[in-house]
Amino acid sequence: MKIAMPLTEGRVAELSNDCDRFTIVDVDLTENCILDSCRVTPDAEWLGRLAPWLAEQAVDLVIAAEVRPGMKTDLMQSNIRIISGAPNDSPHSVIKAYLAGDLDKPDTSGAAARVQ
Repeated sequence: MKIAMPLTEGRVAELSNDCDRFTIVDVDLTENCILDSCRVTPDAEWLGRLAPWLAEQAVDLVIAAEVRPGMKTDLMQSNIRIISGAPNDSPHSVIKAYLAGDLDKPDTSGAAARVQ
C-alpha cells in the first residue's frame, strides 16, 4: 500500500492544491512495516491537479493534517482514501501511528476522520 503525506518544514501538513512536497511511503500491512519511503516534489504542471498526480504515483491513501472539501472530492474520485486530522509530526511518526492503529480508518464519507 502506498501512503502519501503532504509536508511543510518536514512535518505532515494540510493538503491543498498548492502543496509542493510529499513523503510517499510503501507499507506492508500484513507485516505492519515500512518497505520504502521517499520525498517527492510534483512537477509544476501538476500544481492545482494533485489528485491525478497522486493517482499516477499509485497512492492508495493520503494522511494529512487537514484536507479541504474540494480536494477530498478530487481524491475520492481518483479512488484515493483519506485520513485527515493527523498530528503535525514527522512522517515516520505518523506512519508508525497508522500502522499501530492509532489513527482512525480512512474517510469514505467526506467527513473528516480524526486522530484518536
